[in-house]
Amino acid sequence: MYRNRIAALVLGLGAVAFLGGCASTSDLDSVRAEVKAVSAKADKASADASAALAAANRAEAAASDAAAAARDAAKASRDVEAKLNRAHTKGMYK
Repeated sequence: MYRNRIAALVLGLGAVAFLGGCASTSDLDSVRAEVKAVSAKADKASADASAALAAANRAEAAASDAAAAARDAAKASRDVEAKLNRAHTKGMYK
């Protein structure tokens, strides 16, 4: 008799878990909608990240061009300074 009660209790708990644990169609539709929304947000974030990466690459190229121009200007300045120093030195010995 005690075994029958335990068996009935286990069978009853199993039935409750089976029937209460299943998701309904509306639950599944809700989960699918949430997954779609999250996927759309992830796609937008990915697109935003790609745009930011492209902007960063353009900024890096502009900075590289500016650095090259600054190096060229510094070299030209040194060249002019050396030329003026030579002219000054040459003028002192006349």
